[in-house]
Amino acid sequence: MGVLGFIGSITGFLGILAVKRTSFADLVKHYMLFDLSNYTLVNLCHLFWAVPCATFTLTTSVPFLDHIFANLANAASSQKLTPKVFLGINRLFAISFNGLYYQSFERTKNFQYLVLFLQPFGTFLALFLPSCNCIYVPFGVNSFMFAGECGYTILYWSMILPGTISLPLTALLDGTFFVLLWRTMRDFRRDNTSQQKAEATRKEVKLALQMLTSFIINFLNFMGLYCVTGLLPPNSVPLVVTSTFSWQLSAILFSLSYVLILWDPQRVSTKQKITVISSMA
Repeated sequence: MGVLGFIGSITGFLGILAVKRTSFADLVKHYMLFDLSNYTLVNLCHLFWAVPCATFTLTTSVPFLDHIFANLANAASSQKLTPKVFLGINRLFAISFNGLYYQSFERTKNFQYLVLFLQPFGTFLALFLPSCNCIYVPFGVNSFMFAGECGYTILYWSMILPGTISLPLTALLDGTFFVLLWRTMRDFRRDNTSQQKAEATRKEVKLALQMLTSFIINFLNFMGLYCVTGLLPPNSVPLVVTSTFSWQLSAILFSLSYVLILWDPQRVSTKQKITVISSMA
């Protein structure tokens, strides 16, 4: 788990860097950064808390710190689908109905930020209720587990149920956006559109590919965990270890999709050219 946490942290930071170097609107960037921060934060919790705990058994000496890291890891995981839903709605409104509803949705950005913050923060606070805490279990288990049934109840209402609803909703939004974008590209090729519009369309295609890749990774992870849950006893150690490994692996693949698809070497080289020209002036 420590090795996966290290790799996941590195790929997460590379994904954040790739997003920050894109030329998308700030709100679109923030959706993706919220999305990436969830995966990166959980891997950092594994790296900077789970690994020392497995080595030095810190869970019994500093239990409150153990609760903070463990609850933080689970709270961060609860927001992984909300940014995807907002991103899907944003891009769909931008390309459909000639952008008629796009500005209206943009005006709700403060409400969107509130939801993006409150969902994980509320989950984090709820996990501090009596018998709801999450703890790190060393001694060969090496995974975050809930201390009581209350934690699993919060997990259901904050992650499992919203995931069951938002996964098909994300599929509908992203699929519709992909189809409309493909039609827009076909019209542009037919009309010999300008270089500027062609570049903007190319950028949207890369974003659509990343959204599609992200959905496939989440879908496979969700279905894999659904199948494993039916095979293994509920709330058991094998189930927790399997779900942790599956989550960390999907986090690495997800972050890599941002790096491989959205990384724009042309934008980087353009900045370098500007720097060189400025230094020569």
